[in-house]
Amino acid sequence: MESRGNDPKTYDGGRDTSSSALHWGLDFGTDRFLQTTNKRFIRRSDYSKAFHTFGMEWSENYLYTYVDNRLLQTLSVGFGKENMWARSGLAKKFA
Repeated sequence: MESRGNDPKTYDGGRDTSSSALHWGLDFGTDRFLQTTNKRFIRRSDYSKAFHTFGMEWSENYLYTYVDNRLLQTLSVGFGKENMWARSGLAKKFA
């Protein structure tokens, strides 16, 4: 989870935004985090106004992150038929 302390009126992705990302790949140059990144925006407020719970649930079938409630998912990644190596597209690059 990432959140910034900037004023949301002057900075895109400020205190009204939290994001989650999975960083994965062979190394820094092949990091595929853009495939597993998402943002959640809070309405009519910002995250600095109160305490919040940021959570993650992980099983063999999925991984998801949430804010304050499991129903308010920020990021959801399924580990279904396609494995992460196939999802990455790196097999084509290193074939």
